Amino acid sequence: MNYKRRAGDEIGSLEELLDGGFQLVTWDGCGIRSFEDANGKTFGALVGQPDDPSYRQACEEVYQLFLELGQTPEFQSGVPKNTRGCFPVLNVGYTHGKGTEAPVNLHEPKSGRPSKHSAHVEALRSNKSLERIATFASSALNLWAPKLFAYCEKHLSKLRKFAPHLQPNFPKSIFPCMAINCGPNAWTRRHRDSMNLPFGLCAITALGHFDPKCGGHMALPDLKLVIEFPPCSTIILPSSTLVHGNVPIQPGETRASFTQFFPGGLFRYVDNGFMTEKALQATNKKEHERICFEKATRWKMGLNLFSTRSELKGSIPDEETASPSSNGPFLTSHLPLILPEPLLNL
Repeated sequence: MNYKRRAGDEIGSLEELLDGGFQLVTWDGCGIRSFEDANGKTFGALVGQPDDPSYRQACEEVYQLFLELGQTPEFQSGVPKNTRGCFPVLNVGYTHGKGTEAPVNLHEPKSGRPSKHSAHVEALRSNKSLERIATFASSALNLWAPKLFAYCEKHLSKLRKFAPHLQPNFPKSIFPCMAINCGPNAWTRRHRDSMNLPFGLCAITALGHFDPKCGGHMALPDLKLVIEFPPCSTIILPSSTLVHGNVPIQPGETRASFTQFFPGGLFRYVDNGFMTEKALQATNKKEHERICFEKATRWKMGLNLFSTRSELKGSIPDEETASPSSNGPFLTSHLPLILPEPLLNL
């Protein structure tokens, strides 16, 4: 059987993927492994979870919160249609794109009136267990992609200085935006998150009550990998570049997830001198031409933000080499990571 599915399709069952030539990666959700290309660049990681029972309790609390939010009337009727799966989603944070003239806070009160989800946003941002998960994922990004972390931190610091009204979700998380995938049946179809920073990494944390041996796997068709993805564990990956999705969970099981990401429009806005590309073209044609010229090589700049194993040496755990089928920390794709240039032309 050949694995051929289009964007927006379901990933398929574990059996279908294995019959289609996918490599199964077993993972207990605690050990640490990384994605490394044939040129030595680390472009993602299975970062696991803290070795602390209270962290798993925090994940359970967040899972219950997500389920409760998903059942409220506001979520049932007031959340935009989700093209990635059959579950309610709420994005929270600040972003730029889809017609905005400048970065905006999502669900911000208008004309002094709270938005439909103002209370939900407050409940999420004030939840210490969710903050703990978010902080762990941000720290993992800094550990595995320190140059990328510094790049994002520099741009977002400039942006918030220019627009101090923009509100981060959590004080110790670098990610400007988060997606609350409420469940109880949250697994995604095959997709790319094309609005995200092309060379950015998003952090995904699985939540719920399901058997990770039978469903909920992270499938990466570009790499022909299907990875066990247990509850409470976190994966960081370039979601704008790699096609990804989840194997469906079994009947009677429940799953939710928590994702943090970098909207690409925020970075374009900073690079354009705190304006849209259209405004830059109208006010400074020479600078606009320079920015457009840089787009042709930005994919190289993005690749250079990924660190090699030698660059990470000393900051990461055990550096024992492993193949995709073993249980060591390094998960090597055996293919050069050639990021599609069109996706990197910001």
